[in-house]
Amino acid sequence: MKFFIPSAFVLSLTAGCALVVKVLAAFVVSLILFVNAESAETLYEVSVRKFLMGTEVETTARHGDIVACKGALVKAYQEMARVEALLSSHMSESEVVKINGSAGLAPVQVSKETFAIVQRAKQYAERFDGLFDVSIGPVSELWGFSGESCCSFIR
Repeated sequence: MKFFIPSAFVLSLTAGCALVVKVLAAFVVSLILFVNAESAETLYEVSVRKFLMGTEVETTARHGDIVACKGALVKAYQEMARVEALLSSHMSESEVVKINGSAGLAPVQVSKETFAIVQRAKQYAERFDGLFDVSIGPVSELWGFSGESCCSFIR
């Protein structure tokens, strides 16, 4: 089955997905550490901070096994980077950049995952009467709120 995004709008999923990325990170780290949980011994704490999806993401893992902490964080950040590669409006090879490049010209074939996220984003836009709108990209750029340069003070 092929999934196509119509070319009628430009997406700005980077900012809209920042919260999703943070929740995803917390979930992945928690799940990995919960599954590998041992006794209530000394807990190690490992924190990582990185700029992804147009926002600063910081995660902390606590576990009795420091290797498990580090491994969970590595897996979480790998997943966040994978999602960013699909949905970033600033990475030249992302599916969102391809959608935006064809806006108004032709439909773009995308992965099932991207298609589902765009569908869900459109549902949220309808549900909240446009308060959440992934087609805000051109306005964000006009006002200077897009790209990593707008948030460089965070780093």
